[in-house]
Amino acid sequence: MVYCGALLISMLYWWMRNDAKAERMRCTMNNADNFSSVEKDMDVLHHPPFKEEVQSEQDKICYQKFLDGDMEPFEELVIKHKDRLIYFIHRLVNNLTIAEDLAQDAFVEVLVHKERYHFQVSFKTYLFTIGRNKAIDYIRKNKRMMLVEEYPESYDEENQMEENLIRKEESELLYHAMKKLKPDYKAAISLIDIEQMTYAEAAKVLKKNDAQMKVLIHRARKSLAKLMEKEGYSYENK
Repeated sequence: MVYCGALLISMLYWWMRNDAKAERMRCTMNNADNFSSVEKDMDVLHHPPFKEEVQSEQDKICYQKFLDGDMEPFEELVIKHKDRLIYFIHRLVNNLTIAEDLAQDAFVEVLVHKERYHFQVSFKTYLFTIGRNKAIDYIRKNKRMMLVEEYPESYDEENQMEENLIRKEESELLYHAMKKLKPDYKAAISLIDIEQMTYAEAAKVLKKNDAQMKVLIHRARKSLAKLMEKEGYSYENK
């Protein structure tokens, strides 16, 4: 256990501090914290990820190897899911540094209690459930201290050159609209429309049954659509 703990700390420290992609994302989002997250969301909405079923099976194979004592597959799972987990938590807590810390805590919990995952759901669903719980706990403990972050006025010059005006306006609007949604609505849209989870997977993360999940996402999309329509944009992701 001591060796495992030392390996864990070393690996996660490398993940958060020395990985080039994570470092670049941190520098960018420190200057345009919320903007980068929403840009990623818009990219996923326009370009959905690969089939979740295929990804889920690959994850389960990796996790079984991890259970059998091979740490390399676990590192693969960390690298594969860390960015999306950070983005998801960031949308809930509105703070990149806190989101990174909570994502790290989520992976620590997976590693320390690796026997808790029983393969009934996808690993991503299991991981995002832990991440959501970490975010909810943080929000409850820091409710009075949390400040609403303003949308940044300046953007990274390189990113600004790559985006077109319409896409940027959509991103800004989506960010402001998402901030106005109820927590459950925000989480439902994040999981289903942005993370491309199935209703069943999202229901498990949010602790809802299938019927409740369908009602929740319908109301969430309707609420978001109204907010965006006021500014002359539409939101259709059904």
